Amino acid sequence: GLGAHARHMGAPAGPGRPRLRRPHSKRTPAAGASTALTASSAPDGPPHESSQGSSAHPRTGSEGAPEREDDASCTPHLLRPPRPPRRRRLASAESVTMEAPDGAAGASSLLQSAKPSARWCLCCFALGGWSAEAPPPGRDDLVSIDAAQPHTRRAYILGGYRRRLNWAQAWHSLSYVHNETGNVLTHAVGLVAFLLMALHFTWTRPAAWEVAEAVVFATFVVGCSLCFILSSAYHLFSCVGFEATHDKMLACDLGGIVASILTSFYIALWTAFHCDTQLRITYCAMITAMCAWLCVVVGTRKLRADLRIVLASFIVAVGSALFPLVHYAVRNWGRGLEDETGAQILSGAVANVACYAIGIVFYASKVPERWCPGAFDNWLHSHQLWHICCFLGPVCLLYTSERTVGNSVCCSAHEDGFTFPTAAQCATLDVTEDAMVCSALTCMGS
Repeated sequence: GLGAHARHMGAPAGPGRPRLRRPHSKRTPAAGASTALTASSAPDGPPHESSQGSSAHPRTGSEGAPEREDDASCTPHLLRPPRPPRRRRLASAESVTMEAPDGAAGASSLLQSAKPSARWCLCCFALGGWSAEAPPPGRDDLVSIDAAQPHTRRAYILGGYRRRLNWAQAWHSLSYVHNETGNVLTHAVGLVAFLLMALHFTWTRPAAWEVAEAVVFATFVVGCSLCFILSSAYHLFSCVGFEATHDKMLACDLGGIVASILTSFYIALWTAFHCDTQLRITYCAMITAMCAWLCVVVGTRKLRADLRIVLASFIVAVGSALFPLVHYAVRNWGRGLEDETGAQILSGAVANVACYAIGIVFYASKVPERWCPGAFDNWLHSHQLWHICCFLGPVCLLYTSERTVGNSVCCSAHEDGFTFPTAAQCATLDVTEDAMVCSALTCMGS
């Protein structure tokens, strides 16, 4: 106790002080302490001193000042119980028991149990996220609608669902057929075809580009391409993660559709009302306002979760394009509809709106899988038909824009209700700054 220690140091034990125990210390006592211990343990010592209380006063030096010693057993913190030893946290590699004798399977389990690093994730994505011991999921790993994740289920699609995969495994799912393969390919292949047609139109166009025309056409191509890219990515990675990840990717998919609708209307209104700047700006502002509301619906989780609100918003946005089309037809009836260019403008815009409308009907009615559940799980279900309609609409508009965008120079001198002349008529004109009015009047037939 401290009393015995104080007696060993030469200080008298104070009466009435309790005896304290100190924990065992491996520190060897000093020379003076050893001498005092030997003297106090002699048989001629007073027997009552070993049972008396201890003194808590520290040892003093020659000048009476308290002397600081290295032994920590005399400090007051020994009155508290000793702190338990700190447990050492085992690394994930140490907590893995490898049972394979050759170490191959053990190394695989070690890598799977350890926390993946950024380099490991990148290598997994580049190599497909699998190894020889753990092959990637394939067609045999597809599940039915009962075992699928709730947010990936589709009405009347009974099989062909993928389990919850990581990004690399979802990328590898392109190598086998599942119920999202057609949705990915319709817009992935459509993206390549659309860009090739746009490049062909740009290279083979004989007339020179105006700045405004080039900007409108480039915006149209970028908006439709963005729709195809986001849609393909959403359907390819829809099985990755949980519902929160799926919901964010769905918002990106719907945002791409909004971009396609907006840019398609821009180029149609530009070609149809090129000679009337006020009407063109008015209708573009109306379409922009409708697409802004679509962005609010797409960006708000509560609104996006309600399918009725989403469908109603898209129907109103697409239906709002009927006003410019009806206005164009009534205004140019008898003057421009007999003309080849005027008919092309109207037919391209009508075909674009019709494709979107037919696609919405397929999307909402769930036809044909509603008629025969399970028969259209992988191919030709309603969502794939919706994708095909979303691809054909911009293609029709691109085809007609190829023949109408370049004719804006011919009508630049007209003010009231002039419809573009034919491409053959414009090709025979020598349109210059001095002869622009005369050439345009010649095209109008006056």
